[in-house]
Amino acid sequence: MEGAMMNPGTARGGRPATEATKVGAQCHLEMARVGSAAYMVLIGELDLSCVKRFGEAFNESVADRPSDLVVDLRSVTFVDSTGLALLLKVDNFAREEGMRLHMVKSPIEIVQAVFEATGIDKILPMCDDPPRLQAD
Repeated sequence: MEGAMMNPGTARGGRPATEATKVGAQCHLEMARVGSAAYMVLIGELDLSCVKRFGEAFNESVADRPSDLVVDLRSVTFVDSTGLALLLKVDNFAREEGMRLHMVKSPIEIVQAVFEATGIDKILPMCDDPPRLQAD
């Protein structure tokens, strides 16, 4: 739009730029180990701001080669091409290492739409709920 000015003090969604909306503050990961399964729970935005944290969490989760890897996306509110690339790398790694990968779908419409529009939902092993894996 010609002549339209963007207020540099606002972030995505028109929210004021605060500590919580600065780059890197929108992504949180939690990890757990149950028996031979590693769980990664992603919370917030899976985008460029999440790359470093995601990589560190992933490397820690698979360091001792679990037989199952569960990536829980139920709390993901936004995903971009960087986030999709991260998930495809996880899928590739799991295949190469012989791990069973389970990706739990986000219920957020925009996230679902991105997965469907790109066809990623047909490539990744998506499920509605985390699998019930037995502890060793």
